[in-house]
Amino acid sequence: MEPSTPISDFIRKQRQLISLEHVAEVEESQEIRQNYNKSQLEKKGYCINKLKIDKISTGLFGRTVITLISSIPKPSKISNNPEEDTKSNQKDRLSASKLGPGDIVGVFDKD
Repeated sequence: MEPSTPISDFIRKQRQLISLEHVAEVEESQEIRQNYNKSQLEKKGYCINKLKIDKISTGLFGRTVITLISSIPKPSKISNNPEEDTKSNQKDRLSASKLGPGDIVGVFDKD
């Protein structure tokens, strides 16, 4: 065992705190999923429903990267400006959520 130093004590304490935080986040996530239906979760920003695969590619270290888009078509805008028309034909944006880069997510088939 290493002799105790201020740095090693700090690192040990931080690891304990991170572990506690992880356990609390997992418990909170499970509780949220159990207490709300999919549409309520989407309104709260915890999930995005009705997605489809747009493309699949290989990312860093051989990881699979899946790009998802909304499967619900949005009504197209009618405008007199041709530049605006081409913008409205671009892929629809997803609804607002609390998901961000690097988040671990679950992908489930329809139920």
